[in-house]
Amino acid sequence: MKRVDYLPPAYLLDQVELTFQIFATHTLVSSHLSFRKNPEATAGALILDGDGLTTLSVRLDGKLLGAADYQLTPTTLTIGGVGEKALLEVLTRVDPAANKALSGLYQSSTMLCTQCESEGFRRITWFPDRPDVMAPYRVRLEAEKSDCPVLLSNGNRVESGDLSEGRHFAVWEDPFRKPSYLFALVAGDLELLHDTFTTASGRKVDLSIYTEHGSGSRCVWAMESLKRAMKWDEQAYGREYDLDVFHIVAVSDFNMGAMENKSLNIFNTSAVFASQEKTVDQAFIGVEAIVAHEYFHNWTGNRITCRDWFQLTLKEGLTVFRDQSFTQDLHSRAGSRIDDVTVLRSAQFAEDQSPMAHPIRPEEYEAIDNFYTVTVYEKGAEVIGMLKTFLGPPTYRKATDLYFDRHDGQAVTCEDFVKCMEDASGRDLTQFRRWYSQAGTPLAKARSVHEAATKTWTLTLAQSFPTHPANLPVPMPVRLGLLGADGRELPLNAAGDTEVVLTFDRAEQTFVFANVDEPPVPSLFRHFSAPIRLETDLTDADLAFLLAHDTDGFNRHESGFTLKKQDLLARIEAQKGGRPSPKTGLLVDLLGGVPGDPKLSPDLKARLLSLPTQSYLEQVCDPVDPLAIDRALAQTRLELAKALQPGLRAAYSAHHRVAGAGFPTDAEMADRAMKNLALGLLGELRTEDVYDLAATQYRAATNMTDRLAALRVFRDTDRPERAELLDDFYRRFRGDKLVIDTWFAFQSSADVPRILEQMALLEQHSDCELTNPNRVRALYGSFGRNTTGFHRVDGEGYRYQARAIVKIDAFNPQIAAGLTRVFQGWKRCAEPYLSLQKAALESLAARADLSANVAELVGKYLG
Repeated sequence: MKRVDYLPPAYLLDQVELTFQIFATHTLVSSHLSFRKNPEATAGALILDGDGLTTLSVRLDGKLLGAADYQLTPTTLTIGGVGEKALLEVLTRVDPAANKALSGLYQSSTMLCTQCESEGFRRITWFPDRPDVMAPYRVRLEAEKSDCPVLLSNGNRVESGDLSEGRHFAVWEDPFRKPSYLFALVAGDLELLHDTFTTASGRKVDLSIYTEHGSGSRCVWAMESLKRAMKWDEQAYGREYDLDVFHIVAVSDFNMGAMENKSLNIFNTSAVFASQEKTVDQAFIGVEAIVAHEYFHNWTGNRITCRDWFQLTLKEGLTVFRDQSFTQDLHSRAGSRIDDVTVLRSAQFAEDQSPMAHPIRPEEYEAIDNFYTVTVYEKGAEVIGMLKTFLGPPTYRKATDLYFDRHDGQAVTCEDFVKCMEDASGRDLTQFRRWYSQAGTPLAKARSVHEAATKTWTLTLAQSFPTHPANLPVPMPVRLGLLGADGRELPLNAAGDTEVVLTFDRAEQTFVFANVDEPPVPSLFRHFSAPIRLETDLTDADLAFLLAHDTDGFNRHESGFTLKKQDLLARIEAQKGGRPSPKTGLLVDLLGGVPGDPKLSPDLKARLLSLPTQSYLEQVCDPVDPLAIDRALAQTRLELAKALQPGLRAAYSAHHRVAGAGFPTDAEMADRAMKNLALGLLGELRTEDVYDLAATQYRAATNMTDRLAALRVFRDTDRPERAELLDDFYRRFRGDKLVIDTWFAFQSSADVPRILEQMALLEQHSDCELTNPNRVRALYGSFGRNTTGFHRVDGEGYRYQARAIVKIDAFNPQIAAGLTRVFQGWKRCAEPYLSLQKAALESLAARADLSANVAELVGKYLG
């Protein structure tokens, strides 16, 4: 499917009425669809989408149609001769318990629920299943009251009552027009956590989170996060909630993290459960962000949705930017930005270098599920961030207000959004639109010179796209500061501003600053103001100076990151040439004082002492030797541990604190981050006292963050404590699916010689439920990130993963496609990894039974 081939629908919907009769063995779905011809479309037959449906009857304007009156294929229902208006009634039968793809209406544990994005509604009933067909919905649910006392759908409940033979019903009306992908249904016996929120205009909204019984207490953090998000959206974007109720339902079997269905958000339990005993600190921040993200979709995705799936970043990039801004406002601005950029570099930059590279608005696809990517989401968010930087916060707010006013209730395009930015600002964004149509990560090169005689400082910037050389220059905001020799910020203009935003929009561009009395050290692209790779002429001394003095928290970390990257690349190159690895003298000098520096926050200390990820280093090496990178990281960690040992031990003690009751505070999380970073580095020493320290921490832990950090010290060892503590962990948390996911992931990511034998044992474990996406990701997804296990030089790691993909693809193509992405960078690998991965991919390509999801990725990877 290609974006340029878009055609408007032949028919539009004025009203959707659905009745679900839920029984133990099946569900009957009766749909009443009020159609009218689309005046903006060419004449055509009425065509509806379907997938795996049992069609019991079709009526047009009250007349029962026979088989000769319509054309039925496995995926389409076509009716000709339909007038200007028509009422279509269709009765279908579906089997939720048999639906292991978890798309459409399916069973999770004892409840029924739906997942309709992107094309799941067609698995429920025949329907024009596309985002530009929008209508209000009225939904009636009927079920056995004892089995399904809770009956939920979108909107407000308008009726409910008892029926004969122990059954009951509920009727829900959603007055806001929406596309089918936002439809939701939940039926089951569920526990309720209830609260309320009073909007800025004084309306009271009932808030509910539903879970399986016994889990409600783990949703209190999510409820508080929801209320914070509702208040923030009113203040930051002027968006007030628009219905009387807002529901969240936690589901244990879910392909995604969460789904923003209008007023009835359905969440993976991993994205909503949080308690100190069972959840690590970063997951608390993650739950808060995901709850906010799905709530923010109420306006950026629901009230205004995308015209077609090529426009996916319209809702997702914008909403990711909103949830990232929310997190920065509530927590550490610099720390949150560092974490966001780490994800971007590790995952999205890698995608930009792979055969799956695509613009944030793709031009074509075979399976749309494959384009729920970090490019569409995270890079899409960076594009919104650049718009805000160029326009400035007040104008950006004016532009988003215009967007909401102009397009409320519509299905629109990325162009419509950018046009609102233009109209509100008066700025021509023609060139900026290239960010929507060009793939690849820009490379920016910066060079500067200071002329003492004229007191001028000149900055020359050049941009290119190494992986997409045909790309045209794009406008980038360059947030710039200059530091003097004493560390103070220098004025950059007559107004005395110490930070400015430059517009860099040509292949090469020069900026000249007057009245610069001394040679400055530039702080470039502050707060990561554009999603680029950056090369500069800064010396190691300059970077060390910025690490010590930069007032921009992100760039302070960035300077250390660059120095660590350079050190690691030197080690990797030395390994390739068979030379001894260089010592980490510079890093030790720079980082030696970090553990005890009272001016640094504990969380920033932990980030400064962390190394670049394996994924990021694989992107900056050519060719890629995964095991050489893994060894370089291990060597660097060991040398840092040896050199910084006294400071790390002191930091461990200084930042040790007993977890407080309730939810973790930012200060508690920061202390634990530094304490456990210190413990992890000390673990590289593999000394008895460190093992004793870790075992003691594990046994005394009152929170999952400390418990897992201690356990990780033993992960890659054959110490007897490893088996003992793993057994203890399993006994403590047996029966809790999310925590046992961690137990599986811990073992499948271990750097141990007999990893494949261990994987085979895990596959045979009684808790290995491969129909559960979280368990699949914990087992096979974690193995795919296990460098030494996956990249075995005999190729068996690749063959093992290929067999796992085939196994999962048989019933859940979406999850199988996710597992396939581990091969996306194979073409950049050195031998023998290159040939061995190619063989594994070719074995997949040779299969005739691959899903469209997996086949598309394998085909693109092989080229």
